[in-house]
Amino acid sequence: MTTLFEQWPDPPHSAGNEAEAVLGALERQRATFWWKVSGLDTDQLRTPHPPSE
Repeated sequence: MTTLFEQWPDPPHSAGNEAEAVLGALERQRATFWWKVSGLDTDQLRTPHPPSE
């Protein structure tokens, strides 16, 4: 099983302007969400879960 960061073509970095930093952070959040839900089917995605404490 590969980790999330092994799937990225370019690792996150801090060079660039503010807009690039925001877009990079957004892309990391999207990749993290995909990584966490990629193995779930429709019923599992729709199942409500209690909030964490």
